[in-house]
Amino acid sequence: MILAEEWHTVDAALHIDWLLRRAGVRPQVTILWHANHTFCLRSYPVGPLGRSCHHHTVSRHMIVPL
Repeated sequence: MILAEEWHTVDAALHIDWLLRRAGVRPQVTILWHANHTFCLRSYPVGPLGRSCHHHTVSRHMIVPL
């Protein structure tokens, strides 16, 4: 399991997902991404992030469709 948190880890989480897929081991690893602030939801590609990581937030009011 890999835990990434906040906006500054989005690029790293997406790159790790790509590396794991390239190595053929992506199904064996869970990537969990945690958001504390809505800044990351407005500033980063939430579509690719939602396809590559499980995500959770600090508040139900931050939930957006990924």
